[in-house]
Amino acid sequence: MEGRSYPRGAHLSDDINSCQAYIGAEEFARRNPSNYRELWSKIEKAVETTRGIIMVYENQPIDALYHSTCGGKTESALATTGRD
Repeated sequence: MEGRSYPRGAHLSDDINSCQAYIGAEEFARRNPSNYRELWSKIEKAVETTRGIIMVYENQPIDALYHSTCGGKTESALATTGRD
């Protein structure tokens, strides 16, 4: 039995920026030269399909917080924002 702690065939990176969704069209094209147009078209369709749709909780828009890096654990919303 091989000793490994990662999935076979996984792409691993320690670059926190390598998989962020906020890259622009130019960078997206650079990272996906062979199928940029097809992928970009899917992104545009997803944006248009969901335009104006929001997530609510108890009939109020949620506060969709985001962070790119957690260092192995996260803090509760109450501790970081004063709200739960």
